[in-house]
Amino acid sequence: MIVSKETFLDFVKELSEHKALAVDTETTGLYPYKDSYLFSIAIASGSSSWYFNFAEYENYPADLVLDKTHLEILQKELFNDP
Repeated sequence: MIVSKETFLDFVKELSEHKALAVDTETTGLYPYKDSYLFSIAIASGSSSWYFNFAEYENYPADLVLDKTHLEILQKELFNDP
């Protein structure tokens, strides 16, 4: 499922109800202090998966490009609990 700005909070709520999730981050490199950056996150439960896009592409719908605020919400709601 590709997450849009419109559906973002609903999916974060749904994800927060799972006890375990698999998370894969995609970056442009391994060195954030040398201009590498995160461009997507894929999260999966046992039965579903979600794709969070943070990169702008030519002719890509703006509603499917999440921003830093969305990333901060993901961190607060999903990634702060070990």
